[in-house]
Amino acid sequence: MPRVKVNNIQMYYEIHGQGFPLVLIAGYGCGSWLWFKQLPHLSKTFQTIVFDNRGVGKTDKPDDAYSVRMFADDTSGLLKHLNVKKCHILGISMGGMIAQQVALSYPKLVERLILCSTTFGGQNSIPIPEGTLRILASSARLPREEGLRRNMATAFSAEYIRDNPEVFNRVISHLLSNPQPLYANQLQFRALKDFDVEKRLHEISSPVLILAGDRDEVIPTGNSQLLHERIEGSELVVFKGCGHLIIIERAEELNTKITDFLLGSH
Repeated sequence: MPRVKVNNIQMYYEIHGQGFPLVLIAGYGCGSWLWFKQLPHLSKTFQTIVFDNRGVGKTDKPDDAYSVRMFADDTSGLLKHLNVKKCHILGISMGGMIAQQVALSYPKLVERLILCSTTFGGQNSIPIPEGTLRILASSARLPREEGLRRNMATAFSAEYIRDNPEVFNRVISHLLSNPQPLYANQLQFRALKDFDVEKRLHEISSPVLILAGDRDEVIPTGNSQLLHERIEGSELVVFKGCGHLIIIERAEELNTKITDFLLGSH
């Protein structure tokens, strides 16, 4: 099990394929398993690096305050250990926030940047819908699997869950196989609440692709439009009839779009 000491924690990571490095950063409460629909495709072209963020999976979960800046420093520290001096970065949801922070804190590291289903945070962003927050809060009082199913249902369109029960069950199985402690889940969530890089977005100089689903019930799609307006030269693609986890719901279409953008054929 590859783990490396970074910023006083042991970080779990995997490397798939060869080529120019591509780093995939998972979202809140999820580990490197989240990219199961991307790795077979992207690793054919890129040296694809995935890892578990601080507080989840096989990475350490210290009971201290977390921040998105800390997650970004962890990411940079891992890449330094791997001797990666330049890479593409793709992040979804919380991973998209971390990706923005990496691009701001370590601009020389980032060749191209892809932001999925994410936000710049702060008071001018569009918050998580109240209905979704109520589901997340009430799920904590349910038996573990029932609560996870209720939570994760907010991340997909209802039609996708109905038509792809085996994929939804695979997501639940991943979450159950390496459960995140409640304290670590809450520490990650608090880190998101404090994130705000709106006033620094103009500093991002890498080419940027922004991807979203138009039925996102976790991070409303309008946040991607706001990112697009504030990052000069960025490209925005919105997938119709799709929820938060576009990397799963529209994997084939999205994987092609990602590859084309990273190879400069957008």
